[in-house]
Amino acid sequence: MEAHDKVESQARVFIRTGTTGRLAPEDLAIACGRFIQDVSRRSLSESLALAKLFSGRVNRHGQPLRYQAARSLARVYHLNSQHSQAEVAYLRARRLAGSDRLAKARIDRSLIDLYMYLGDYTKARRRAQQALKVFTELGRGDEEAMTRVNLANLLHRQDRHVDAEREYDWAAGYFRSIKNDLAEARCLYNQANTLVQLFELDKAEKLYARAFSIYNRAGHTIDATDSHYGLAWLHMLQGRFHQALVELGKCEESYRLKSQWRGVALCELDRAEVFLSLNLMEDALVSAEGAEKWFRGRKFNYEAAKAAFFVAKAASALGSKRKAARSASRAFDGFQRERNSGFLGAVHLHLASTDQSSVGEKQSLTQARRLFDRAQLPLWQAYCDLLAGSRGDQKAMTRLDANKAVQWVPHLFAQWQVLIGDECAAEGNMVAARKRWARAANRLDRTRSQLPPVELRHGFGRDIPSPHLRLIHSEIQFDPRRAAAWLERFKTSGLWAPISPALIEDPVRGGVENSLSALADSVAGFASNLSGQAGERGVATANGRRRVDRLQRDVKRRISQLEEFRDRDPLHVDRILELIDHSSAKTIVVQFAIIGEDLVAFTHRTGNTETMVWRGGRTKLETYMRRWRFILEKEAGLQNPSKVGPDSLETKVLTEIGEWLWRPLETVRSAKRILVIPDGELANLPWQALHLDGRPLCEQHEFVISPSVRHYVKARRTVCRTNKTEVFLGNVDNLPAVEKEIAALKLHSKGPINVHSSARRCDWPEDGSYGLWHFAGHAVHRADNPFYSYLEMADGPFFAADLRLRRARVGMVTLSACRSGEQVAIPGEESTGLVRSLLEMGVRNVVAAHWPVSDISAAMWMTSFYKEYYSGRTPAEAARKSTMNVKESCESAYHWAAFSVFGAGI
Repeated sequence: MEAHDKVESQARVFIRTGTTGRLAPEDLAIACGRFIQDVSRRSLSESLALAKLFSGRVNRHGQPLRYQAARSLARVYHLNSQHSQAEVAYLRARRLAGSDRLAKARIDRSLIDLYMYLGDYTKARRRAQQALKVFTELGRGDEEAMTRVNLANLLHRQDRHVDAEREYDWAAGYFRSIKNDLAEARCLYNQANTLVQLFELDKAEKLYARAFSIYNRAGHTIDATDSHYGLAWLHMLQGRFHQALVELGKCEESYRLKSQWRGVALCELDRAEVFLSLNLMEDALVSAEGAEKWFRGRKFNYEAAKAAFFVAKAASALGSKRKAARSASRAFDGFQRERNSGFLGAVHLHLASTDQSSVGEKQSLTQARRLFDRAQLPLWQAYCDLLAGSRGDQKAMTRLDANKAVQWVPHLFAQWQVLIGDECAAEGNMVAARKRWARAANRLDRTRSQLPPVELRHGFGRDIPSPHLRLIHSEIQFDPRRAAAWLERFKTSGLWAPISPALIEDPVRGGVENSLSALADSVAGFASNLSGQAGERGVATANGRRRVDRLQRDVKRRISQLEEFRDRDPLHVDRILELIDHSSAKTIVVQFAIIGEDLVAFTHRTGNTETMVWRGGRTKLETYMRRWRFILEKEAGLQNPSKVGPDSLETKVLTEIGEWLWRPLETVRSAKRILVIPDGELANLPWQALHLDGRPLCEQHEFVISPSVRHYVKARRTVCRTNKTEVFLGNVDNLPAVEKEIAALKLHSKGPINVHSSARRCDWPEDGSYGLWHFAGHAVHRADNPFYSYLEMADGPFFAADLRLRRARVGMVTLSACRSGEQVAIPGEESTGLVRSLLEMGVRNVVAAHWPVSDISAAMWMTSFYKEYYSGRTPAEAARKSTMNVKESCESAYHWAAFSVFGAGI
């Protein structure tokens, strides 16, 4: 060890000063090369600086030092992805090698990978042949094995994965036999890459783990990160998208620390692929465009073409036809230069899926299939055969039976099972059809339930013919309870618990908070009405909107890094039935769904379920909601509350809705408390204001609303045995009546009250147990992205997404603010907004407003509510009583029906 240190010390001295010392030139050259190679494992930028310095020191020295300097510089240029400079340096080193056949062959081996990255496969193959010939003649088995690894890389790049895997396996065995762990690890890593393409995923995962372990022990950080990156890619294919995103984030950070910019760009490219799989097309477009720009600027033709292909797919989905066409053309040209049959076929498959003419689609599909036959890519073969199978091609369906990709990739598996189920249904075998559809639904739901709720869940699987809807339709007449359970699964990915206490001090959490604060500053700096639906301020500027979009993407990326990955199966349908039965034992549950153009209601009472279907109900509901919003807008513009008689437009509309929507539900007539699980626009319907038999429903029923049955059950289980109260006052300068509701709260409350005047974002507690949180001020509903609906604080918005970082348990949260209870039903998600975020954080009951409320009537309602609530009534009872009290003073439902109770109701 001491001798090694002395040699390295002399290498350092020579590189920095040019002083040769006592080492022979040959030994000094080798020492300098090893020193620079060791540094490259820690820092590529530092090693490049040393290699350039080394090259500058050797001009007056002999061949050994000049050769080693050129080779070291070439190698570091190669590692830094500066391939043109690397080629010049490699060829110079080859000339300096003179008649040394072994040295020249080693450089030829390095040039194989270099020319592969430059897309010149002819030169790459020629160098491989030259190197193998020399190593074989010289009997250098170790060098031959390394060259076969380079040749396997070339085969892998050309999608000849079976051949490449065979070469990697042979080389790994050889290096294992001579106990060269690091060389074996590189083979294992590359072999795993080919096995992933062949969908031998279990074996691939083990090889990645072995390679990572070897590299980690040896301190080879970048190589270990490469293995971790491979695992992220594997997990993406398995549908473990959240885990893949977390791993890509960690890999990107590691690459950045080592100035390995190609690795950073590859992480962005794979992130684009994850977003495509999740149908998050805007995110995919941003990531793919960024990756393409980087790769194209550095002449990485294959990676640039792949990124362009992802741009084409995202742009096509977003309706940007020109961008999609141009990007597809770039991808096609790039893959042609690469002679990559697999991705050329993928481009043709994309064109087939977007071609409007049946002739054009058939031609593109045929061409794709022909190209896939040349490549060894089960994934793209599966895509092709699924498209053909959906057109009735039985040969394609037969091929899918033997395709490993459809067994592993969740959305492909689901699509395959739906196709088989549809065939069974067409043959009249409904038992077999439901079995296949259930398999598809289970795989999709398992994937969805693993995803964090902030923007990641809703897109996945929406481009697949829904197995859930098929199950609901097939069960609705014969087993409505099971149909209702499948509806709960379809509409609800499941609850997402707050972050673990162990992550409270995690630096990543600080990054999320900083991103949310930056987003709040940006939103506060211009119009609050980002979606064009929030009322009081103007539309955001284009630049402001782009900045907000960028910051929201940053929040999403960071929060997905913070959330724990949860590998779990979806709640079984039988367990959901138990929850429905338990919930309906004391409270009638009315579960609504908008399915296609129809509106469906499942009414549950003590284990019995009745079904009502309104054909064409979606359109009729939209018409009624437009009329109701017109009434609200008119009433909001009046200085004094209007008189509402039996012949008024308001009474007529609310009566029509009640007769249409409520009268058919015979079971609910005698119920005192009713739990409503709404869908779509029904989440914003004034249930207590609907008229039946000449009077509003609030005179007979208490209404509780919940995004799902599971949210209701969770809320019922939330217990907070404390009367501690926190009051948050936002910008209330133009809300003078707020003082009255705060005075009522202070008068009737039985515990300590902490009032935050001009409350700031940081005033909201991060954890702890509370009896009540009361917010008074302004709220903004983001219909375009409800996770960023917010409450206006003194220093900027407090978003629904902010609640993901908190673990407080609260008995009740009252939001005395406009539209604070308005929700959006995102496909694949339950109704979403501030209410849902509060319930998932750990709130038992939420009181919030469906629409923009009047300052005076809101204060009247809140004043009455706290009086009733602190007199011993449940939240649902207090809300009903307050509604009736305000109705005596203000006849329009705009004033008395604005607030609802969400959650447990008791």
